[in-house]
Amino acid sequence: MSDRAVQEAEARLKADEASLNAARKNAAQLESASKAQAGGAGPVALIARAGEVVEVIAHPNESVESGQQILRVAQFDSMFARVDLPAGEAANSRISSARIVPVGHEDRQVRGERVSLASTTDPRTLGEGYLFRVAGLGTILRPGAAVTAYLQVPGKSAAGILIPQSAVVRSAGKTWVCRQVAEDKFTRAEVNLDRSTARGWLVTQAISAGGRLVTIGAQMLLSEEQKSQIQILEEAQAR
Repeated sequence: MSDRAVQEAEARLKADEASLNAARKNAAQLESASKAQAGGAGPVALIARAGEVVEVIAHPNESVESGQQILRVAQFDSMFARVDLPAGEAANSRISSARIVPVGHEDRQVRGERVSLASTTDPRTLGEGYLFRVAGLGTILRPGAAVTAYLQVPGKSAAGILIPQSAVVRSAGKTWVCRQVAEDKFTRAEVNLDRSTARGWLVTQAISAGGRLVTIGAQMLLSEEQKSQIQILEEAQAR
């Protein structure tokens, strides 16, 4: 047998092997599709390169086509926080950063880098708006969540009493603090929270220096007061 005949036979063998492998792959795909239509296909692992699944578009036992979107993945490592000032307030024009604190997670705060002025005005505040780039809060901050921002504003320093955030309780749409008036007696006092600071709230009225406020268990005292009021009302109705 000549060398040429051997080479031609080897070429035909390789072509036949390639055709056989392609046919086997097609058969496997057809079998998988058939099982999916019959509801017998097993789970298929989906691997996302990075991020968190925020929406699943496809449903169990639903047939999907090639290229169809089945889920959405988002990354929250870096986000934009919009900060709106109250109407009439103005920040330092050269401000480049702000301290951003997620509401409800006051122990977590990061430095936000100013990106630009907001393109629109919030109709609820009617004040200037700024956009800050925030990183490092991906585990607790999501789009639409509320944040508190601390930034420099021009003007005179305000004088008042600084009270801890744990001393403030909310009831009937108002804010209160519990004052100690005797060894075992407490009373509630309504306060206006003028400004929020890193150490608490600045109050300019209703609280005098030297008074004693409840900073631990204020919510418990409010609950006990409300329970006693309910009990008194029930006794009065029973009469």
